[in-house]
Amino acid sequence: MWQEFKSRPIWASMMAHQADAAAFSKALEGNEKAARKLIASLSPKAHALAWRILGESSEAEDIVQAALIKLFEAKKYDGKSALSTYMHTIVTRLCFDKLRASASHKLDYGFEFDELVSDGT
Repeated sequence: MWQEFKSRPIWASMMAHQADAAAFSKALEGNEKAARKLIASLSPKAHALAWRILGESSEAEDIVQAALIKLFEAKKYDGKSALSTYMHTIVTRLCFDKLRASASHKLDYGFEFDELVSDGT
C-alpha cells in the first residue's frame, strides 16, 4: 500500500515542492549550492514557457534571468503553492509585459489612420 502511494505523481510533486521550498530558504540565507540547484531546477521549464510565449530563445533567456532576479529579490514566496508555480507566474507576467511594450512600438500599419478615415468620406 505504501509503495503504491509513494509511486503516485502527487507524492513526487509534493516532495519536489518541499525540496524547492527548502532550497529557496537556504539560497536566501546565502547558500550558493542551494541557489545553483534551484536555478538548475527552475530554469528549463521557465525557459520553455517564455519561449512559447515570446517565440524567441534569446528573449526567453533574458526573461528567465529577470524572473530569477525577481524571485530572489522579492522574497515573497509563502510556500502555499509550488515554487515552480510562483516562478512560472513571474515568467508569464514578464513575457506579457514585454509583449505589451513591443506592441506599443509596433503600431506602424503602413498607412496613416487619418488618411484612411478621410478617404472614406
